[in-house]
Amino acid sequence: MARVLLVTPNLPPSPEPESLLGWRLANTLAESQHEVKILTGPHPYQDFPQFHNRVEVLQIFKRWSLLEMPRLFPLWLQWRPEVLHLLPPPRPSSLWYSLPMTPGAFPMLPRPKVIASFWRLPERGWVFQSAALDAVTVANENQRHRLTSQPGRQPWVETLRLFDGRRPFAFTERLLPSDFNPYVFVPGPLTEHEDPELPLRLAIQVLPTRPHWHFVIGGQMDDLGFKKAREWWNQLGAHGIVDRLFFTGPVEVMQITDLIKEADVLLTASLKLESFQTSLALQAGHTYARPIVMNTAQATYDSYTWDHEHSACVCSRPFSEMTAQLELVMDNQVMRQRLHENLLRTSHEMTDHAVNVLSRLYLATGPASI
Repeated sequence: MARVLLVTPNLPPSPEPESLLGWRLANTLAESQHEVKILTGPHPYQDFPQFHNRVEVLQIFKRWSLLEMPRLFPLWLQWRPEVLHLLPPPRPSSLWYSLPMTPGAFPMLPRPKVIASFWRLPERGWVFQSAALDAVTVANENQRHRLTSQPGRQPWVETLRLFDGRRPFAFTERLLPSDFNPYVFVPGPLTEHEDPELPLRLAIQVLPTRPHWHFVIGGQMDDLGFKKAREWWNQLGAHGIVDRLFFTGPVEVMQITDLIKEADVLLTASLKLESFQTSLALQAGHTYARPIVMNTAQATYDSYTWDHEHSACVCSRPFSEMTAQLELVMDNQVMRQRLHENLLRTSHEMTDHAVNVLSRLYLATGPASI
């Protein structure tokens, strides 16, 4: 298999998002028979988490600077990496833009295939020609999948990418009644839905005829403003469901994940999500094997792992269809169990698919044109 030089500025226990990504990627590649060396910078931490025995961590640079580039040449000449995979920080220095160009600038160096994961950077056009992976802008991804180009503030999504080794606590047992299950979890504040009042209308539509079900909505009712909130509390009381609809209020990372893990249904169809947020939300559904009711634009993002009524329920945005799909999942326990089992299975397929794509890129003939 391929000799992969993985370059990342941070590794766990660093809290930076690329640190956990680099650790997982290195171990996954090693399990796929690739030989991996991680090139990282100086760290204040004494120990890194355990890596696969085919992974070696190198701390060659004293700091991330162009002046440190010659320190890389002996490794490049001796080990002759076949793949240079870059995992830059959110705000990369000039060194990151020089790394893909280095083999072409020095003919004596081996020319590896360059794989760059500049997946959140609008300025990654510098490496567009030399990077085979993720060499598109977030805006292009949004347009291709018909997702919103003006995402709302979705703190619940951003927390899903944070590394935290603490043991989750039973948030639902502490905050909510013991007979709380089953429930639908609607993440995100009301103001960040395409229609801020839609989750409340859904609750009024589906809860009165389902006395054992509950709704949990992110944020708080006051997000709508005092007058609107009072009107909606009166409506919920008139329909007899005010004691079965809960708001999370301010929550922490582990509380969000605990709510997703315990939910019987995860509803994202009404949320304003762009491509990066959609990817994290769908990965959370796979990770915790939670059936998801999503809209058609969100479902196209990872369409190879989603199958309507087998691993998720997909609906278009009209309220009537969203209500029908939600009722379908809530009323059919056999279907919820099938969705749960399929998600457990397809979560492995999702990982395998990503690794297979990388392997094909790694093993394709010839170096990247730089």
